[in-house]
Amino acid sequence: MLLPLSLRGQQTIFGNGNLRESAISVSEELPYAVVVYDFAERYLTELGKLTKEEQRSRMERDDVRILQGGLERLSLLNDSSLIIFSERENCYCMSLFNGDYPLVELAFPASCQLLLGKNLKELEMDFLDGLLSYVYKPVLSDTLRKENLTTLGGNFYLLQGDSYQIEDINDNCYYVIADGGKTELLFSMEHPAESVFNLLLSEELAEDIRLSLTVRKYGLKKQQIDLPLSQWISYLRSKGCRLYVGIESLETKAVKATFFAVNTVLKYNHVMNVTIPYTLLNNKEGSVRGDVNLFIPTHNIAALFDELNWVEPPTKKQIQIIE
Repeated sequence: MLLPLSLRGQQTIFGNGNLRESAISVSEELPYAVVVYDFAERYLTELGKLTKEEQRSRMERDDVRILQGGLERLSLLNDSSLIIFSERENCYCMSLFNGDYPLVELAFPASCQLLLGKNLKELEMDFLDGLLSYVYKPVLSDTLRKENLTTLGGNFYLLQGDSYQIEDINDNCYYVIADGGKTELLFSMEHPAESVFNLLLSEELAEDIRLSLTVRKYGLKKQQIDLPLSQWISYLRSKGCRLYVGIESLETKAVKATFFAVNTVLKYNHVMNVTIPYTLLNNKEGSVRGDVNLFIPTHNIAALFDELNWVEPPTKKQIQIIE
């Protein structure tokens, strides 16, 4: 993505702020553009205050590379300069050019700690402070037309979502057609796996359910939190996460599932093991237990799947609709 710069007025290392507006203008097409810009401006500004040797040491430690150009060329920025954003595997790149002449081409890991300039302990603290102070506001659910659903048999329907990593971890939702033709989320003891998908993905169903949450924190510490499940779901979405669910097993007294909150821009996952008692599905009230690890780098998820023995997940048979 190439964008012209317009640099007027008070100058910073990247101009007067119009460059950031350019990043904002392409954020719908390139969701990472603003995060990448903010990081690059902050990081290059900090580098400019260091000696050459300190710059080399800092960049080597952070695995940040200048592929072309250099800091000294930033003074050449003008109204005709171009900015280019790109993503390569687990790295982001931002480049500034005057025509074909590279001013700075910067490449760096797509790491939330590096991008936000905070360590894991600080990220966890900010996340939990935000979660506990977050005020949930009920949302109106969209009206679903029957023709947008896939029939699973009888009065049961599927709204096909997307999968994450493997097919059986997804954000599918399940529906029934109630009297009067209204489409409603499925939530019943007769269909426990499908109901758990709906519960963990829908703020509407979660409004009357509590979440008893154990947060596993940096330094092997734990924190216990009790909050409405709807507050948890809504807060994660407000932080730019997409939610997915996978069923681990249908036990004698409960359903065990794993819940993924995935941030594709900052490349992290919040992963929560959840236990949902059948009594909750039957009574439509109560509490679920969760155990969560925060800010797991996306590139580490494959190893986590091995630990969960989800290379060949057991969920496919479990989520078939019961006739």
